[in-house]
Amino acid sequence: MRRVALVMLVLVGVVASTAWGSGYAVRAATAAERAAISRGVQWAWSYESAVRPDTPHVQHSRDRVRVLAMRVSRTVPAFASAAAELVTPAGDPLPNSRAIVLLERQQGSWSTYGDPDVVGMPAAGFPVACTPATPAGLRDLLCPNPWAILGVSGPVTPPLNYDVPVGTDDLRRVDWADAALPGSPCGIRGVIRLRAQGATVVGPADGWWSVVDVGLGLGQIRYGQLGSEGLQVALVPATCNNGGGTADGQLQFFDVVFTAAAGRLHVVGVITPRQPLEPFTPHVPLLGTVSLHDGEIAVPEDWYGPDDGTAGGSGLATTIWGYADGRLQVLRTVIRQQPKGAHE
Repeated sequence: MRRVALVMLVLVGVVASTAWGSGYAVRAATAAERAAISRGVQWAWSYESAVRPDTPHVQHSRDRVRVLAMRVSRTVPAFASAAAELVTPAGDPLPNSRAIVLLERQQGSWSTYGDPDVVGMPAAGFPVACTPATPAGLRDLLCPNPWAILGVSGPVTPPLNYDVPVGTDDLRRVDWADAALPGSPCGIRGVIRLRAQGATVVGPADGWWSVVDVGLGLGQIRYGQLGSEGLQVALVPATCNNGGGTADGQLQFFDVVFTAAAGRLHVVGVITPRQPLEPFTPHVPLLGTVSLHDGEIAVPEDWYGPDDGTAGGSGLATTIWGYADGRLQVLRTVIRQQPKGAHE
């Protein structure tokens, strides 16, 4: 299924909010829009939580979605956001199940595809959405904080607590195929224990997918020094997907930056794609094999254009990450090759 570019409506739950009267360029949904947006949220939940043939014991069908709030962009009324949460048959909210969904009205209709057109996946936030590359209508709904615009509180994001014993400080001796990855890039709390390079996690904490497959990526593990302090690190590529077996089921490509001390692994940070949110992007961006030079990390990335499909972006970009003040941070992103159909 082609993953249409709009990040699904924010699934949160209380429609009463004064965001449209508080300086945001959004408005309340009309009755017809509310009905269409609710159908889109339900469609998203039904699709993402479908039971896989190889995991018939995994079942979320008794849970349901409750929409909490909706907003429509005043700048581009074809864009809308919704907040929602999952609830039990008794109406009790599931912990940490709130998410954001973005929708786009296509060809004058909210029901052209997906009922209406869903742009992406349920998410707690969209980190690369507040740049000029993202259309103004989407920025209305997302910037500076999509939860504040919707007038509801988002899920609680726990700190990245990762402290795993490996019995060595030599990162090259770590058995990465059976190591543990942080679950946060895949929407999962805690750590994910790999076995033979992969793991299947039954239901992430937010419950939107019946299972998530997590594993080492196809790129090579890199070792080197990071920052002016010369911190010894390993760069480990990884992926997560919803187990559907297609490119559209891929949820995230990322690299985990590890260091080791006193026989224990620690996470320095997580490298993720940097392409801004755009409606036409048909797939989560792909990362290439990273490299370390002069204490910085160079990360190649496919860059999607409006004429690209899910197989890969026709453009190329490189992001430079650095380490300062005890944290990993983006220094710059350079587009080395414009994608097909991109405006020069």
